Amino acid sequence: ISGYLEMRRLGHSQRSGTGTISATPRQLESLIRLSEGLAKMRLSTEVTRSDVHEALRLMKVATQAAATDPRTGRIDMDMIATGRAQVERQSREGLNTALKELFAERRGTRMSVSDI
Repeated sequence: ISGYLEMRRLGHSQRSGTGTISATPRQLESLIRLSEGLAKMRLSTEVTRSDVHEALRLMKVATQAAATDPRTGRIDMDMIATGRAQVERQSREGLNTALKELFAERRGTRMSVSDI
């Protein structure tokens, strides 16, 4: 469980105050299944610490490959869940809000592309 908690802590940024979730309960369940599968490959009925460590290593490698935001270099589970990084999603939301405010402010008047 400490390895899972460490994965969750990776997503918390002290500098920006944003908390990107870098590990979910689904990943914890996957770690358990991977650990059990590694034990079965050794024909063992018990999971050892080395099975858990290898499952964590495999999970980290797979997660880094699939969920690392190229802009920040941080693991961002939004990349897997939505296909977009949290930073990109927040930028789009900010642009959307700004455009809505502009359109509400200028309601009924003509605007050119350069006004936007």
